[in-house]
Amino acid sequence: MVTRREQLLEMVVERFIEQKRPVPSFDLADPLGVSSATIRNDLAVLEEMGFLRQPHTSAGRIPTREGWRAYASKFIPPKPLSDISLERLESTMSRVTGEHRFRMAMTLAAGLSGYAAVMTFAPKEARIETILLSVLEGGRVLAVVLLEGGMARELILDVGFRPEREALERLENALRETTLQTHEIPARLQQLEQQASPAVASLAQSLRHRWGEIAAPSISYSSGASPVLTEPESNDAVFLRGVLDLLERPNNPANLSPGIMLSVDDPDGISSITVAFKSNLGRASVSILGPTRMRYAQAISVAQAVANTLA
Repeated sequence: MVTRREQLLEMVVERFIEQKRPVPSFDLADPLGVSSATIRNDLAVLEEMGFLRQPHTSAGRIPTREGWRAYASKFIPPKPLSDISLERLESTMSRVTGEHRFRMAMTLAAGLSGYAAVMTFAPKEARIETILLSVLEGGRVLAVVLLEGGMARELILDVGFRPEREALERLENALRETTLQTHEIPARLQQLEQQASPAVASLAQSLRHRWGEIAAPSISYSSGASPVLTEPESNDAVFLRGVLDLLERPNNPANLSPGIMLSVDDPDGISSITVAFKSNLGRASVSILGPTRMRYAQAISVAQAVANTLA
């Protein structure tokens, strides 16, 4: 059973989310059907418990970090998304494959939550399906690497000369004939540098030097920075820089245990909801980022629904 003080904490948090100002006690008595004196006493107890604070003596109350955490935690496990939102998510995701699924998932997560969304994917060791090479202007070559599971990577190699199509095909064929995993390709390229013609050897060397970008330990996709800019907190340069930093450098999901993690009211005024999960392609996490005044119920439901769809 929810106690009156739990209801009171919830009311203070939700009114602060809506109004972004301290909540006075006289706003809280009527909805709970008790006297103002009882409300003031309960607010004092919640302050002593560390869930609320007064910015100054004559002000109303605002949540503390512990208050935000207690409020957000009650939405775990999350409720399902509405039927309309879930249908939008599932129908859109059913029409995309490969890496496009990850990009679309973050677009949908940002749209459904109203906050920024970032996904980080740590792929399992993948087998190379094929490598396609194309000549570009200025002594450059485009390398498109197709991995099992529909993943693709692109590299632009500065080789310093315009290779003939025959040299490109020889390198493509030499790598296509193998069933190597991503970590085994550099050794194969080094063999080709020693055994192949000068043109093929030069191409192999250029590709080997850049191969670490193909076998990166994690890849991230993000969307929704614009909605965050509409929040009043975006006028604070520290908050804005913190959000952008989290979008650009999210956690590696290989270091996370599956489940929902809350980071509430960090020093930059940012909260994040992260759902880590496993898929047949590797480990991944979906995070929703926004101000501490986040609408946690919807954000947690969105993060979980998107993770379920990708898993």
